[in-house]
Amino acid sequence: MGSIPEYPEYARVDSGVRENIIEHTAKYPPYSEFNYVNISSWDLNDSARVSVLNGNLVICLPDYMDGTEFYSFLGDNEACSTASTLLDEAELNSATRELRLVPEIGASVLESSGLFNVAEDPDGHDYVLSLAEVAAKRGSKFRNMRHEISIFSNRHIGDTVFKDLDVTDLIVQSQIAEVFKGRENLKTEGGHSNDSQSETQALGRLFELTDLCPLDAYGLEISGELRAFIICEKISADWYLGHFWKADTAYRGIYRYLMHQVADRLSGQGYLSMNIEQDLGIAGLRLTKSLFNPSGRLKKYTVTDKL
Repeated sequence: MGSIPEYPEYARVDSGVRENIIEHTAKYPPYSEFNYVNISSWDLNDSARVSVLNGNLVICLPDYMDGTEFYSFLGDNEACSTASTLLDEAELNSATRELRLVPEIGASVLESSGLFNVAEDPDGHDYVLSLAEVAAKRGSKFRNMRHEISIFSNRHIGDTVFKDLDVTDLIVQSQIAEVFKGRENLKTEGGHSNDSQSETQALGRLFELTDLCPLDAYGLEISGELRAFIICEKISADWYLGHFWKADTAYRGIYRYLMHQVADRLSGQGYLSMNIEQDLGIAGLRLTKSLFNPSGRLKKYTVTDKL
């Protein structure tokens, strides 16, 4: 097994550094950019790299949207020195002297130092669900969710089965891919912009990880056909992280019904929170993630020099 080298050396993000990444991230909330499964799934050109600088986990990743390289770090040990060093490298290698998606733990130290411009990146904030709140769906903020679940249940409950999915099974993978394809086709037919190629590739890469990384998946079968799924990962005794989820929106309320079933299952097992990742500034994605009334955000920041 390999290990993450000390800066300025880097290692590719592969199975050899998986355990090291988990060790470094275990003491923090599960920011999506620093999650091994998330990095490996979206590293479509195998360009992601990791290092350790002043005890902080450093990443160099391709942007989710355009593939451009950026730097970030997780931690608050010697944060100012770490940021300055990485800003130098970012300027040298990407011609942009900035750090992106820096988690709040380090960004707050940089801001208080007065040496850096630290700006919130709302498009990059991870959405956090309280599993107990979603399961209970009480109060005025869940009124719409209760309404949509009621519509789905009244129309389809007799034909619907909520079930565990084995994502190591090739048949299940094929079924999941069909749900994904169907959802993307509906978006195109509805006149929405649809660049699903990257997400299709990322889903395929995630399937390649299933033997190494235990993942949980849940689905809704309606009249014997899989119509919705979510693939997620147990991070700790408190946290889950949701990686991929799609549903056939021809069935009104299906997303809310699925998430309610998942939240009820996981909260009943004692888990507290699920990170459903960021919206990347995509209006449709923001709307979908807001449907579940997130209890908070894991905030991230852009860091530049103070002029």
